[in-house]
Amino acid sequence: MTAFEVVVVFTCLFIVVVLLLSILAGSHRRVSKVGCDFNLKEINLDFRIWAGDNNNQYPMAVSVTNGGAMEPIQAGNLASCLRCASNEMSSTKMFVCPADPARTFATNFDDLSGSHVSYFLSADAREDRPKMVLDGDDNLESIGAPVKPGLFNLSSNTPIAWAAGRHSDIYRPHIWSIPKRIDYGYIGFADGSVDGFGPLQLQNMLLQMGNATNRIAIP
Repeated sequence: MTAFEVVVVFTCLFIVVVLLLSILAGSHRRVSKVGCDFNLKEINLDFRIWAGDNNNQYPMAVSVTNGGAMEPIQAGNLASCLRCASNEMSSTKMFVCPADPARTFATNFDDLSGSHVSYFLSADAREDRPKMVLDGDDNLESIGAPVKPGLFNLSSNTPIAWAAGRHSDIYRPHIWSIPKRIDYGYIGFADGSVDGFGPLQLQNMLLQMGNATNRIAIP
C-alpha cells in the first residue's frame, strides 16, 4: 500500500469510529430521557388516582385535617404531598431523576424528605385546570442563580432556565461542526401529561399558559 492509501484507510476508520460514538451517545441520552419522563408520568397518574378519591382535588388543595397537605406545601414542604399519596405510589424510587447524581431515594415513605426528591411540585395545580404546571425537574435557575429550596413564585415573565448538570443534548448540525451542549428538562401538567422543554421552549410555555403565577415547591 502506498502512503496515500494508508492515509485514506485511517481517515475512513476515524470517520466510522466518530459515527459509532455519536450513535452510542445518542442512545444513552434517550435511555436517560425515558427514565425521567416515566417517573413524572407515574407520579402524575398516582396523583390523579388520589384526586379521584378526594373530590377531584390534589393533596396540595386539601387541608391536613382532611387527609391532604395544603398547609405543609404552602411552607415549601413538598414531601408531605408525596407521603399523602403513598398508598397510590409504588415506590420512593420514582422521586429521583436518573440523571441526578446528588440525590438518593428514601428507603420508605416515612423517611421521605426533600433530599430524596429531584422534582418540584406546584402548590396550586388543580385537576380541572389541565394545562397548569403540576411538577417537573427541580434544577431551575433564574437570572443565572439556582432557585433555592422552598416556595418559589414562578410568574410568566420570570426569567427562568435549566441549570446545567442534569439533562443535556449535544447539538451538532453536521459531523465536522463544533458540538454545542443544550440543557433541557421535563415539566408535568395537571392533566397527567409530561413534555420536555429546551431553554427557549420553557419560557414560551410559561407565557402561553395564561397563569399569572405558579407557586412551586423546590426540594
